[in-house]
Amino acid sequence: MVALARSVLAVALLASTVAWADDPVSATPDEISEVRLDAGVAPEEPAPEPAPTEVAPPPPQFERLMKPVGAIVPASEGNAFLPRMRAEQAPYRFWTPTAREVARFEQLLPAYLKQAGHLNAGVQPDLWRRIGRYRRQYVGTFAWGRKRLVVFLFDAPDSEQIGLVRPFRVAGGGDHFLHIAYGVESETFVHLDVNGAR
Repeated sequence: MVALARSVLAVALLASTVAWADDPVSATPDEISEVRLDAGVAPEEPAPEPAPTEVAPPPPQFERLMKPVGAIVPASEGNAFLPRMRAEQAPYRFWTPTAREVARFEQLLPAYLKQAGHLNAGVQPDLWRRIGRYRRQYVGTFAWGRKRLVVFLFDAPDSEQIGLVRPFRVAGGGDHFLHIAYGVESETFVHLDVNGAR
């Protein structure tokens, strides 16, 4: 009987030694049984992480004005409205005009057009009276390091169909289509360009 008890104890000790052989320091009986159950089974590979989705940038913010009807073009869109004239020319730099700068331009515009009507053959004398109904696009750029406002103005039977937030070019139309360059710091009008009659 004693010999049988010793044999059983020896077998138990042997089994314990085998079970703990993998990690005699930190393994627990639960971990040992898990190792035995999973023996010979390849671990599952983690699922690949989904590729990050690209978020489209928000559309540019055009500030719309109601009186006169117009839109302030953000600096990020300036190149679309005022591209380089020649390929070798350095690109323009742009800034976003403020409502206050635009208001000052509008305050000075009628008096300037009164004078321009006498000096520019392409400008009808009554343009300064009609200019209030023209729609506008205000683009901020620089000339010799100084802020310049370039304003596209248009008045035509279908002008309501011309989007204020996209550039456009029209050949002909006379003084129904014009653009004006204005020095913001000096508060002076630099240039007036009127479309040809045809």
